[in-house]
Amino acid sequence: MIDLLDGQAVHARGGRRAEYAPVCSPLCPSSEPTAVLATLLALHPFAVVYVADLGALLGRERHDATVAKLRAKFPGVTFWVDCGDKQPAGNRPGIRTIIGTETGISAAELGGLISSSTDYILSLDFNASGLIGDAEILSRPELWPRDVIIMTLPSVGAAKGPAWQVVDEVMGRTENRDFYLAGGVRDSADLAQATARGMRGALVATALHTGALSSEKLKAESGK
Repeated sequence: MIDLLDGQAVHARGGRRAEYAPVCSPLCPSSEPTAVLATLLALHPFAVVYVADLGALLGRERHDATVAKLRAKFPGVTFWVDCGDKQPAGNRPGIRTIIGTETGISAAELGGLISSSTDYILSLDFNASGLIGDAEILSRPELWPRDVIIMTLPSVGAAKGPAWQVVDEVMGRTENRDFYLAGGVRDSADLAQATARGMRGALVATALHTGALSSEKLKAESGK
């Protein structure tokens, strides 16, 4: 996953977005977004890349041009983009739009969007107090699209492990969705736990930059 803020890729930590610093790691010394993604794809041939436009989420500079540049530079990648739009414009070639509960979207609004296109992705966003946004969305899984991200913001970049209690509670509400883990993945053991729970994938950044997830470990987990 790549987080964009002020024209750079930044290192997400604990959901405190305004404090995120530009990426600088043993894996990737540059914070220029195309350089960061090129390095990640050299590590592993990711077919899907999650992009969070933190500038847009914080009400600052949007990164639409940066996302378009990434799409043009890496045409073989599908981008899942969260730019915080409560009423997103829709999906574009190679780009799928994420609808996050933290935008304040209502259950009724979500239902209307999903009825117009099943290709949206829902991010159920959690903080330490629970779901951020309309609680009715959590209680009505029939409104959810096929792909659902379980995002625990306090776990992001914290290297303390995923919030499995939250994951299990959400997944226990329906068996008819593809779930993706976001926040807290430390290593291949966490990925194995997610797979054992029936999750389809995970959003990972910190463990890549620290080397905790090497190319060999990613290949073993993905089978590629």
